Amino acid sequence: TGYESGKGQIRRHAIASAVISKYLLRYAPPLQEDLFTTSLLHDVGKMILDEFIDNSEMAIHKLINDKEIDFARAEEEVLGMTHAEVGARILEKWQFPQEMITAVRYHHDPGAVPDSPLTHFVSLSDIISMLMGFTTDIDGLEYKGFPDIYKKYKLKEKHLEEILMESVDEVKSAITFERRMGEGEVPEGQVDRRKPKEEKWW
Repeated sequence: TGYESGKGQIRRHAIASAVISKYLLRYAPPLQEDLFTTSLLHDVGKMILDEFIDNSEMAIHKLINDKEIDFARAEEEVLGMTHAEVGARILEKWQFPQEMITAVRYHHDPGAVPDSPLTHFVSLSDIISMLMGFTTDIDGLEYKGFPDIYKKYKLKEKHLEEILMESVDEVKSAITFERRMGEGEVPEGQVDRRKPKEEKWW
């Protein structure tokens, strides 16, 4: 229900985005922990809007098809706000730094803040996570790409492919660990050093 067709999709997408962000640092200005943390929190607004999205899914997808717009614009037209805007308001209430709030607010529209590298790289971690298959089914890849961002940081398709290949094992391990924590298999505060189970991780 809501953004998710399967329980935990929002959470898994957040974890994947955060892990991927570490592999983007080589192409980014010094962002350090801000990039990891903001990538982890970028879709927190979905958790608030989740209960309202059920009855609006058909209307949103009709707008996407009829007007050829992306999910964020259709979401705003139907709901009156986007999950990115709601997420930014949450971070404001939690008194996060302004740059992190901006990155959450504009992660689907990074061109609106040309002087915010944090926003640009959160957007990239979000997109690469989706390409890896970690997304919520309602929006999936219903977003436009960011060719201007790729050009600005001299990122080419081969670079994105490298990031996908290099990060996938760590993403899988992080999500498997999180799942086991949720099932009570790993005592809190301890690192699970067992060989990962052979299981589906998407």
